[in-house]
Amino acid sequence: MIPTTTKKEILSPKVYQKGFQEALEEYEHFELVKKRLNQIKAYQHLKRGEAFLDLIEAA
Repeated sequence: MIPTTTKKEILSPKVYQKGFQEALEEYEHFELVKKRLNQIKAYQHLKRGEAFLDLIEAA
């Protein structure tokens, strides 16, 4: 759980940029994992012979 109270400090542009870059990298990783999970789900539907085109189009 993320604590709601944090130590307040003045953010320098370098610190802010570093935090933003880390958040961006984390989001890109999340998108890759999400895409891979959707690929696995589609493959499982294909193995079962189910129509999976709707799932791919929805993603």
